Amino acid sequence: EYDFLSWLTAYAAAGADHSNEYGQYWAPSVDAAGIGSAYRLGVPYQNTSQSGETGLNAHFDAGPVSNKVNLGFSILNQKKTASYTLSDSLPTNLYDYVAVPFPQTIYDGGSPVVTGRTKLHSLALSDTLGFIDDHVLLTVGARKQTLQEAGYAYGTCVQTSTHRKDATSPVIGLVVKLNPNLSLFANSIQGLSEGPEAPTGAVNVGQVFPPYKSKQVETGIKYDQGNFGSTFSLFQIKQPSGILNDKTLVYSIAGEQRNRGAEWNIYGQPVSGLKLVGGASYINAKM
Repeated sequence: EYDFLSWLTAYAAAGADHSNEYGQYWAPSVDAAGIGSAYRLGVPYQNTSQSGETGLNAHFDAGPVSNKVNLGFSILNQKKTASYTLSDSLPTNLYDYVAVPFPQTIYDGGSPVVTGRTKLHSLALSDTLGFIDDHVLLTVGARKQTLQEAGYAYGTCVQTSTHRKDATSPVIGLVVKLNPNLSLFANSIQGLSEGPEAPTGAVNVGQVFPPYKSKQVETGIKYDQGNFGSTFSLFQIKQPSGILNDKTLVYSIAGEQRNRGAEWNIYGQPVSGLKLVGGASYINAKM
């Protein structure tokens, strides 16, 4: 961060990440009686990402209304590499399960190769307006996102799909301070997320789908007394969902996922040097 003036600050940040995952998965297909077959799927997976952001923060008064303005730009580059191994099919029964030796590999996809690339650029502008000596805070803003995705065939690195989508997502939030310790809040926000990839088992395995928009609304109450506080909120999140057709085995974006719930959090410092955090949530999910 760098303070150009008492009311104007510039900031910048950068980061990178590399992760390795190696999973062994057991994929059963059974009838109504729980009898069927399964095979072993081994998945070596690597993810490499770089990110950065920069922007300006400004705070000033416009008559009786205070303003906290943020202008920010962010970028994310991600590369995914993967492969897989498969075993032969073995009989299984969900209700009379028998352990078997580690199933031998009958197909090896080789070393992990590039299966997907993602680039995300985002430009955001927001203003938090304070009324009645900041007892009422209203945040309004918008974010322009550009998301590019490319999918590649397993084992060959041949590009099989590419998608680019632009979206302008609004954000609005409201905080009402009933007293110095108790506040009511509500917000609504949208976001652009990268589309899913058709999984192993689908006839269109590896296909990358276009980005989609998710929507979230939330409202709640917060109590904060310094060494003790608690928050209770109600929320709903909606987003498109991918489905594997059990007859055609084609994976497509043909559904919606809706999560509704209530969340309660509590935190405090009963004695100096000891901080406790806890909570509970109830989620009703519908596909």
